Amino acid sequence: MVLFAEAFVDQVDVVKSTLDNFCATYGHKVSVSKTQICFSSNYSVDASEQITSMFGFEMVGDLGKYLGVPLLHNRVTASTYAFLLDKIRARLQGWAANTLSIAGRITLAKAVLQAIPVYVMQSAWLPKRICGEIEKIIRRFVWGSKDGKASVSLVSWKVMQCSIDDGGLDFKDIYQHNRAFLMKI
Repeated sequence: MVLFAEAFVDQVDVVKSTLDNFCATYGHKVSVSKTQICFSSNYSVDASEQITSMFGFEMVGDLGKYLGVPLLHNRVTASTYAFLLDKIRARLQGWAANTLSIAGRITLAKAVLQAIPVYVMQSAWLPKRICGEIEKIIRRFVWGSKDGKASVSLVSWKVMQCSIDDGGLDFKDIYQHNRAFLMKI
């Protein structure tokens, strides 16, 4: 549960009474060890420490992630979503790519690698750099690499992104796929 309030000392009693009413009604207890309080960056440090001590909660500068998606209140940079690249690279570590045929690599790339960022893309606008890096990792996996160097691409990536009816393999353009997901919002 996320509560928003004005960061004034007199609001502490309002928030506490709201939490008490909620807990009494639904039979819950506030877990002090799991509860965090976050202030905007332009709020005074002294006032934020005073309010934090009145609540007894941990003060944090960032709310972290919720269901795997970062809760953002700062500027979005490529490092914000670098965890997606790490997930994709980690998934590749377990595969012996050089033992797979090109058809096997294509199938794994479409079924697994392209699916990793989908959940985040449904609610967040990924930077173009991250989308490009994801496609780069997928391209290198599909075409294979020897001694850490990318192999020669047999067909342009734009052709690979075309539909099967048009002679491609229907790989998704990650940036456009992200935009399509956000159209519903």
